[in-house]
Parts: sequence; C-alpha cells; structure tokens
Amino acid sequence: MALLLVLGLALGCKSTSSPSTAFGVNLTVVAKALSADQLTKASVGSLQVTGSETDVKQFSISGAITSGELRFRFIPTDQTGMLKFHFDALDASGDLLGSGDSPQVTLEAGAVSATITLTASTGTKKGDGAKCTTATECGSGFCTDGVCCNELCNDTCVSCALAKSTGLCVPYDKGSDPESECGGSVAGRPDGGTAGSADAGAGDGGVTINAPEGGIIETPNACGGSCSGARSCAAFADAGVSCGKSFCNSRKDVAALECDGKGSCSVSLTACVAYACEDSTAACHTNCNANLDCQATSYCNGATSQCAPQKFDGISCLTDAECNSGHCAIGSGGGSGVCCNTACDAPNTCNNSGSAGKCQCPGTACAAGVACQIFYQDSDVDGYGNKSGMVSAGTAVAGCAGAPPAGFVADNTDCDDKDANVHPGQTAYFGAVSKGTGTYDYNCDNTIEKSVAEYPGASCRFCPTPSVGCTTASSTTCSAANAEESLACTSELEIFTIQSAVAIPTGTESLTIQPLPTCCGCDDHSGFITTVNCGSSASYYTCGSCTVAMGGAGAATSVSKQQLCH
Repeated sequence: MALLLVLGLALGCKSTSSPSTAFGVNLTVVAKALSADQLTKASVGSLQVTGSETDVKQFSISGAITSGELRFRFIPTDQTGMLKFHFDALDASGDLLGSGDSPQVTLEAGAVSATITLTASTGTKKGDGAKCTTATECGSGFCTDGVCCNELCNDTCVSCALAKSTGLCVPYDKGSDPESECGGSVAGRPDGGTAGSADAGAGDGGVTINAPEGGIIETPNACGGSCSGARSCAAFADAGVSCGKSFCNSRKDVAALECDGKGSCSVSLTACVAYACEDSTAACHTNCNANLDCQATSYCNGATSQCAPQKFDGISCLTDAECNSGHCAIGSGGGSGVCCNTACDAPNTCNNSGSAGKCQCPGTACAAGVACQIFYQDSDVDGYGNKSGMVSAGTAVAGCAGAPPAGFVADNTDCDDKDANVHPGQTAYFGAVSKGTGTYDYNCDNTIEKSVAEYPGASCRFCPTPSVGCTTASSTTCSAANAEESLACTSELEIFTIQSAVAIPTGTESLTIQPLPTCCGCDDHSGFITTVNCGSSASYYTCGSCTVAMGGAGAATSVSKQQLCH
C-alpha cells in the first residue's frame, strides 16, 4: 500500500503555512496533555490507519512535538472511502508517552482535516507494535501475536504481527491461510476433527449413525477453504464433495461423508429402496441372489433376480420369504401355496374356499372365537401325548380347542407313548427299558440318571478326625473308635448315560462321564466300585468300621444290587 507522509512541524511558534488543499488528510496532533518532560522525550510517532485501507507508519518527531502540537499530511492510496487514525507518541525505548484517536473522516476530492488529541500515558507502557509477553505491558491493554496490539485481535484470519502493519490488527490476504485456520472440520467437532472415530450417536436431525468396525474414515481437509480477506474463512469446497469413505449405516441406508459447503465434513444418509446395503461395496444392491440382498419387506424373485414387495395373505407363494406374514402354507400335495396369517400345520388349511389366507380347521366347525388345535395321541393313557405325533400318521388330529377327541390330549411331551411309566416328571427308577421305544429315559429329559453312585476302582479307607473340608480318605487305621471307613478313589465320578434319538439295546448305552463337584471320601461309605450298566446287577459294597482308636476296620460287606435308572 502506497503511503505518502508530508510533515509540517510546529516548533514552538505558530506556522504561517496554510494546510494543503490538494487530495489528502491534513492531520493535527494536539499533545498539550503531555508534560514538558514527556514532550522532550517524545522521539518516535506511530500512526495507525484503519478503515477503507490500513497501514502503520513510524517516523521521527524528536523536537517537532515539543511545542505540544504536530501537523502532517497523509495521502491515501484510494480516492474514496472512510478512514480513522490512531497516533502514539513514543520515547527512544518504545515506551508510550501519549496516544489518541481521530474521528472518522470521509475522503473527498480535495483535502479533509482531522485532529488527534493525545492523552498522556501513566506509568511505563509500550506502544502498539512493541514486543510483549503480557497485556499489562501494553498501553492498549492487548498483547497479541507477541506484540502490543490495537485490539484483542482474536478473530479468524487476522494478525497483529504482519511486517507492514505491526501493532495493527489486520486480516490476512484473501486466498491465504498462514495459520491453517480454514482447514475442513468434522461436523460437531473442532477444526480438524478426529478421523477414524468409531463412536456411534445421533447425527444431524437426530438420525443415529452406526459407525462401521474400524471407525468412520474421514478426510475433513477436503472441505477446507482459505481466508476471505475480511476476518473470516471462505472458498470452502462445494456442498456434496466427498470427504471420507462411505459405509452401510444399516441394511436400509448408505452413509456418505460429504462437505456441507461451509467447511464441515458431515454424514448424509441415502435410503436403499427394496434392496439392502452391501457392506463390501457400501452401496445398495441393484439385483439379488438371495433374500438377504433385499430389505425386510421384500423378497428376491429368483426368476428376475429383482427384489419384489412381499405378498399379502391369500396370494400364491412358494416360500415363506414371499409373504409379509412370514408364512407360506403349502398343501400336503406340495407345489405352490398361499400366504397365510399364521403357520398352518396340516390338517389345517389356509386355502379354504372364501377364506384364503386364514388358517382353519378342515371339516370341523368350531364355535366363534374357538381356535383350531392339534391334539396328540395318548395311547398309554398317562395324560401325556405322543411328542412325535403327526397328523399324516394318525397320531395327531385337528379339533376345536378345549374339546380333544377320545384318546387324544393337548400335551405332546411323552417320549414313549406305549409305556405309562414314561412321562415328564417321573421320579421313580427302573431296571428295564421302556415298552415302546426301549429307553431308560423315563422322565423324558434326554438324560439317563442312575440311582446308585459309582466309584470305579475305589477301596475303603479311614478319614482324619475331624475331617476338614474335602479331605480324602487315606488311612487303614481309625483315629477314633467306631469310625466308619469311606470309599476313597483317585477321582470320584458319577456316570450319566445319554439316550440317543433311537432305541439302543440294553448294555450298549453311550456313556458321558462327568466329575462330581465334590471330592472323594469321608462321606461316601457305600456304593458300586465298578461302572454298572442300567438294569445290570453288581456287588454293592458297604465299608466296615473300627471298634477302638487306631484299630483296623472290620471287613466291608457286599450284596448284589441292580442299577436302576430314569
């Protein structure tokens, strides 16, 4: 910026020269408020120009201001506009002696005049442009960018330390960005953001953003701009410019990272219609190979490889996925069926004349509000129906709820409907397989439990007295009279026999062995010392006891006993 300074100095007597009438500003600095000592020390004048143009100019005023008045002429670069002037009188060390401001003036074709009346500085303060570390050092009360500044100067894209205008807060040139203040930001976070954030939360408009595994990959700098030349950022990337990697926010929508035209990188959602979003491509499918390629309300039409809307009840179908109810009822003859309001097990049908789409009992008139129900055969008359009952096999029939046909019940939990002893909740143990399916699972819990504990390889030994915790029996002599030996083994086991889905001949059960949660000995005085199959008999041992302390035990007794199971 061109700046012409023409000085006319009053040196103690009234100037006889007339102010210039040519274009420019005739400035008069009135310093009468300064003491004689301050006027003598004044050696540097610092002029700050703000308004339609800005500049800072320092020049010598030593001796020229001692009269208490200083006149000079400022010639602006622009012919029009409005200007304001600030003047500091400084001593040789840069300390502020006095300062003042002019009113705002409007430039005209000829000369205009302005007066700056100085106020004396109290204490030792620095003038604008002097180096500083704290605001208290400066006469202006502001220390910014390491220099005393005419204002706080905390706007975007401004500096108080530019070489051409040190001490004056001015904006950076348009298109520049020396402090990288106009880089793109992540919406809702400070400039620069944090790329790769894996947080999920409410986005713009309360929409929930579900970050993918590994986090959202953002490039917010793609949205950045530069300084506008007017204390702000401008020239941001256009709205819609990509600023990160797209991802499937859900099966229903694609999340794209796009600039908003204001410097922020934000997430925008695009709905997938009919088709699902594919994670590997972060895009909506355009055709389908399976129902998973479609939205939940559509299905994949294999003939066209296109997602089609699911069908209403009563419309023909081949698979459950075609129906919005999730049920395609296909008749016993196979082929196509109809979408049904519920799963429709035969002999129920969903294709009755006049009521297609509603599952109803065929040939049975149920009262209004009474549902059609499947009843299961109870051949052994134990109150529990055949768990394998099927209408097609005659072991189940349709009927109205609450009115089972003779020989049928609503329950279907009996795992052997030819033996009345077999049913859920059976607590008795048995020594022979059931009459129908030949199982020892008399309580229908899919597990065989034995009635007598087994201690394979165990022998009778005494425990310490008193026994503490899980102390294994190990001694051949007792520590107290009348102590009873216990069965002691390396690892006490309980045998569980698992009944398979089909009958297994007696003696060939598959065995699952599980360690007991308690340890050997001390309370286990009797039992089998070998593994015994369900229904088989073996010696059942009962350990002996001693008669005197430190004595040995009497002989163990044994009887033949059958292993019962359920």
